[in-house]
Amino acid sequence: RFESFLPQLVSMGVEIHTRSVYLQGLFQMEPIQVPNYLEPLQNYLKIVRKIAKRNQLSIGEICLRFVINNPFINKVVIGIDNLSQLKDNVSICQIDNLSEEIMIELLSIEVKEKKLLNPVNWK
Repeated sequence: RFESFLPQLVSMGVEIHTRSVYLQGLFQMEPIQVPNYLEPLQNYLKIVRKIAKRNQLSIGEICLRFVINNPFINKVVIGIDNLSQLKDNVSICQIDNLSEEIMIELLSIEVKEKKLLNPVNWK
């Protein structure tokens, strides 16, 4: 959402922290579980799932690695519900970076409903 501002912020000495890597669990939901008010995001979720599947990555891997790979982001805050999720996230942090091709493909996804990318705006 703020990708275009990150280089300038970093050049000004701003440290960038990010959260909601999984959009409050939205990325882990099956399409039929997505609430009606978030239905406009389903096509984008399908695109990300296809990219992950084609590259033999889990949705967790592609989401977390996408943020970790961003050279402008200094820290990532991740919420967990249990020890298993913590272990999964630590494992993901230790795998190789996403390829440049995957990063470009993910960055090319243009979400028109930008308001829905902020969970504060969810019903």
